Amino acid sequence: MAAEAKMKQGMSRNEALRTARLERGSVDVAKEVVRSAGWESFVETLLWDTRHALRRLRLAPAFTIATVLTLALGIGATTSIFTLVHAVLLKSLPVASPGELYRLGKSPAAVTRADTVKKKSSPSFPMTCTDTFETTPKVSPN
Repeated sequence: MAAEAKMKQGMSRNEALRTARLERGSVDVAKEVVRSAGWESFVETLLWDTRHALRRLRLAPAFTIATVLTLALGIGATTSIFTLVHAVLLKSLPVASPGELYRLGKSPAAVTRADTVKKKSSPSFPMTCTDTFETTPKVSPN
């Protein structure tokens, strides 16, 4: 189609075909452009890179062992820390109304409500830490 437009402009047939090919590129270039547009190219490149990396790691076993151990320790430590943070800080308490919970500390000033930090006992919770367990009624299993 481009060659026909060139021939209409006054070029010879061979010259028009040659100019159209130079403008659009060769058939091999066109095939490569079409292949690189799909996901198959990504998978092919990924497989080639993986094979190359495994070959290089096979040539240096000490480096491979150090790399694998470093990755294992890093992934394990990250997973452990996230699990701890998730359990302690991010996960909500499994109670109906967590705003009504109280925290009991080692001193009488540490008796605080969970949603507000106060230095004194809450009026709705008058007991102190010294008499917390002495006044707790004994419950026997039924």
